[in-house]
Amino acid sequence: MIYNNSFYCHRGLSIWFYDGQEKRRCLCPPSYYGHLCQYQNQRVSLTLKIENDAEWRKVLNAVIMLVNDQGTVESHDQILYAQTSYCYFINFNIYLLYRSRPKDTTKNYSIQIHVHDKQSLEYRGSWLFPLAYTFLPVHRMALKITISPNRPVRCSFACNYNGECVKYMNRNNGNLSF
Repeated sequence: MIYNNSFYCHRGLSIWFYDGQEKRRCLCPPSYYGHLCQYQNQRVSLTLKIENDAEWRKVLNAVIMLVNDQGTVESHDQILYAQTSYCYFINFNIYLLYRSRPKDTTKNYSIQIHVHDKQSLEYRGSWLFPLAYTFLPVHRMALKITISPNRPVRCSFACNYNGECVKYMNRNNGNLSF
């Protein structure tokens, strides 16, 4: 049977395959799920812009995490940022999905971003962005982070052996550190 309905998979991509008989399946984008991509995932839709005021032509590695208030990483992604003359116009679009469906509305969530130099592995900074409206099924955020030429500020807390306490770049509160 051949379907000519282009909306068979709602928001997904319809594919045909054969394993003894012809079957049709749907490939869903991260924002949807279900056998016909008919359900919308609860997620954070993040648009990230990075500005590097430090050295020119450095390749940076950014790890973006959706973290709950107990410190559990719900979702994560990683991007490489190589500054060029046209980087001013580049935005990164990232979906961070919650681990469970539906998400746990009793928890508070935040976005953590950690940046390192890709070649030297030098730590360049971390940012913390709490999610204000956790009742929304899709939380849209547009963030801009600026990587400073200054070294990240260390804090005075003891962090066991081989640990360092570092303050978030966008927070002046001394209690917000990791």
